[in-house]
Amino acid sequence: MKGKEIIENFEKTVKAVDPEAMNKIQVMAADAQMKMFDIHSRAIGALCECMGINGEDALASCLGETIPYGNAHFLEILEKWQLTDDKGEPLI
Repeated sequence: MKGKEIIENFEKTVKAVDPEAMNKIQVMAADAQMKMFDIHSRAIGALCECMGINGEDALASCLGETIPYGNAHFLEILEKWQLTDDKGEPLI
């Protein structure tokens, strides 16, 4: 199927759908995107923090010192950014 045919078929399908149903679909899609963006932005914040403490651990290791952070600290960051479920398991 060529690109033009795909577009024409899509347009026919959209026109055949009840406008009220289409609005509901668009609202559901927008809601899903907003949830995705919310999780994504929190994941980026957590990643930045984790990279920071990972760098401190790496420096301490290179200097022959005890690393200041462990797995529990990384989990605390995920919890802080609300990236864990009720059981404490990561969402992503």
